Amino acid sequence: MRNVEFRRATLTKSIRPCLISRYRPGMQYGQHVDNGVMGTDNPARSDIAVTLFLCEPTQYDGGELVIHTNFGPREVKLPLGSAVVYPASSLHEVTPLTRGERLCAVTWSKGWCATRRGARFSMSWTWCAAVCRRSNRTPRRPIWCRRATPICCACGRRLEAIVNSASNGGDRPDWQPSLYKQFAGERERPALDLIQRIPLDQPAFVVDVGCGAGNVTALLRARWPKAWLMGMDNSPAMLTAARAALPDVTFVEGDAARWIPPEPPDLLFANAVLQWLPNHERLFPRLLEQLRPGGVLAVQMPRNYDRPSHTLMMETAKTGTWRGKLAAQIDRPLPVAAPAFYARLMAPLAQATEIWETDYLMRLQGDNPVVTWTRATGLRPFLEPLEEEERKRFEADYAARIRAAHPPEPDGSTLFAFRRLFIVASRAA
Repeated sequence: MRNVEFRRATLTKSIRPCLISRYRPGMQYGQHVDNGVMGTDNPARSDIAVTLFLCEPTQYDGGELVIHTNFGPREVKLPLGSAVVYPASSLHEVTPLTRGERLCAVTWSKGWCATRRGARFSMSWTWCAAVCRRSNRTPRRPIWCRRATPICCACGRRLEAIVNSASNGGDRPDWQPSLYKQFAGERERPALDLIQRIPLDQPAFVVDVGCGAGNVTALLRARWPKAWLMGMDNSPAMLTAARAALPDVTFVEGDAARWIPPEPPDLLFANAVLQWLPNHERLFPRLLEQLRPGGVLAVQMPRNYDRPSHTLMMETAKTGTWRGKLAAQIDRPLPVAAPAFYARLMAPLAQATEIWETDYLMRLQGDNPVVTWTRATGLRPFLEPLEEEERKRFEADYAARIRAAHPPEPDGSTLFAFRRLFIVASRAA
């Protein structure tokens, strides 16, 4: 509570005594969300979770804290004395420890905003700190009364405004439907190819996992017009666009890592979404188990991570002053494995599995269009942790590298090769 940056970032009213967490080889903590109220003797609302690392990362292998966010999973493994602050309502886990001993202190804080849990801190904590840095004064206790809205004395903003701004996205970048649609034709082609390979004539219930703005959902509607069609996504902006485009389709907000459809579907269609989620060895069997007998899991994932569009992101992240802020992305393992991994994974689970890769050579129009392409998807997790000026410098550095790797053709267009992995697995009838 004496740390000014912590107080500014979290607007903490009270904090619980720390619990010591000790992990030895073989121990782990599966995916979970912290209780809304912690403690029995003096229970208090848990808005913010804090993990303080009490040993060096070289002292153990495994044991990463994985926090699932709108921008994909973030693996955290910090030096002795460092702490990570994150919404207590977020899905998180501790991966299995394989060597040494992992020692941490964990606690939860209650904020000044008595709103629904998680909304108060749905923005990134760096953004919250930036808001309160509008003033050089240390935050004092907000003034409470029965009718007045509490005010942050560091920045002078009504906390209600901060909450509403955070709940609606605030300064945290949400998915941008208009940006994503700039190359709609090129992005939809892999989905069309996947649809054509699905061995179902008249599915009764179809779920579009990670439906985005509904572009591909519309293709599914055209292919199976009589099916009950449901789209699921974690982006409010994308869902708003999808509902406007397809008012007759059911769209719901959810996290693909843990969302469960209301009944077993005939088809789970996941186009360019599962690469954002970790632990495919557990994720794919879970998705297959959700299907009705004879149902189909159809997946398309980009596998372009060894190409300049993605390797230059990593180079830019490693060479700039922002390296520390981007450690989670730098240290993140490749999100999509080789085809053989999925063939072996699905073999004992599926009645039939078809796996293939396609390299799409696209001719893109515009100035440095590969940057425009990645800005809507893969570049987002690198930009999200940065302040506004850092984002501009990062993107300028990355754009210069991409222009050299993908120079324009004589006609002004740019050739861009993009490899994608396809999986069609049928559950046993």
